Amino acid sequence: MSEYLFSIIKSLSGPEKRYFKLYASRHIDNDTVNSVQLFNGIEEQEKYNEEKLKNDLTDKNLIKNISFNKNYLYNQVLDALQMFHLNSSGSFRLKKMVVQIELLFNKRLFGQCSVLIKKAKDVASQLEKYSEWLDILSLEYEVARSTGYRDLDEKDVKKIFEESFKVNELVKNTNEYRLLTAQLFMRITHGGIVRNKSDLMPFRKLIDQPALANENEAATFQAKLCFYQCHNAFHFMSSDYEKAYSYNLKMAILLEQNPIQLKERLRTYIYTLQNIIVCQMNLYLEEEVHSTIKKLRALEVHQANLKNEVFYISYNMEMESNIVQGNYSKAIKIVPLLEKELNKASLDKQYETALYYNVAHTYFGVGNFSAANKYINKILRGVLKIKLLINNDITN
Repeated sequence: MSEYLFSIIKSLSGPEKRYFKLYASRHIDNDTVNSVQLFNGIEEQEKYNEEKLKNDLTDKNLIKNISFNKNYLYNQVLDALQMFHLNSSGSFRLKKMVVQIELLFNKRLFGQCSVLIKKAKDVASQLEKYSEWLDILSLEYEVARSTGYRDLDEKDVKKIFEESFKVNELVKNTNEYRLLTAQLFMRITHGGIVRNKSDLMPFRKLIDQPALANENEAATFQAKLCFYQCHNAFHFMSSDYEKAYSYNLKMAILLEQNPIQLKERLRTYIYTLQNIIVCQMNLYLEEEVHSTIKKLRALEVHQANLKNEVFYISYNMEMESNIVQGNYSKAIKIVPLLEKELNKASLDKQYETALYYNVAHTYFGVGNFSAANKYINKILRGVLKIKLLINNDITN
C-alpha cells in the first residue's frame, strides 16, 4: 500500500492536489485531519521513507494507526479524483448516466429511467462504449419487464435484443483488431530491434492476417485505429517510411473527422502527430515537419500531463529536425525560448534529459563548448540523482 499511495500522490497535478484538500476539508472529523496531514507528509517526500514520515508527523494516533490511515487516504484520494474528473470526458459522463439510471430504477421512477436511457444510448453509440451500451440495454429490458411491458408491443421488446446482438457483433469485431494490435506490439516489446528480413517474419505473419488485408473489414472506430496502428508499426520497422506515413495520415484524418472521438483520444492524436513528424523527417519533408509541429502546438489541451507531452514532443522534434540536417544556426534560435519554457514546465526526467541533450548538441554544433558543457553537466547531475534514489531504495 505504501508504494501505491506514494505513487498516486506524486502523480497528482496541482489542481488535483488542491481539489483533494478541499474535498477532504468538507468533512470535519479526526479521520479527515489525519488524512490531510498524512497526504502533506507523503507529498513532500522525493522517495517514500516511512521512518522519516513517522518522525515528521505530529499526531500520535496517526502514527499508531499508520496502516489503517494509509489505506483510508488511498481510497479518499481515489474518491476525490473520481469527483474531480466526473465531467472531464464523455466516458466519465456516460458512467455517471448509467449510475443515475440504476438509482432511478431502484426508486421505481421508470418514466425518468426511459428518458435517460435514450440519451445514454446515444452517447454510448457516439463514443463506442460497448460495455456501457450493453449495461444500458440490460436496464432498458429491466424497465420494460418491471412495468409489465404495458407501454410496449412485441416489436419493441424484440428491438432491445436485436440492438444487443448488434452491439455484441461490434464488440467481437473491435476485439479481433485489438488482439492483433496487442500481439504485434508484444512482439515488438519482447523481440527488440529488427535487424534483417528474418527478424520481420513473425510480424509479417501477423500483418498478413485476413483482418488486416482490408480496412473496410474494421467495422468500428477503434477497429480502424487498430488497423492503421498495425500497418504503421510494421512499415516503420521495415523502414518503409512512405507507407508508415500514409497510415499515420489516415489515422490523423480518422480522428479529425470524428471530433467526439478526438476529444476522448487526444493523447492518441498527439502521438499520431509525433509519428507523422518522424516519418516526415525520414522522408526529408522539411516544410511539412514545421507545419505539423505548428499543428501540434495549436491543439487545445487542458490536462497538465498532455500539455507537457505537447511541449516536449514539439520542441524535441523541432530541435532534432534541424540537428539531423546540420542546421545548427536554425536550432540555436529555438534554444532561448526552449530554455525559458523549460524553467516553467514540469517534465518527466527522461523528457527533460532528451531536451538537455539536444540543447547541448546544438551548442556544440555552433561551437559554444562552455554552454554545451553546462547542459552535459545537467544531464549527468540528473542521472546521478536517479542513481542515488535507486541506491537509497535498495539499502532501505
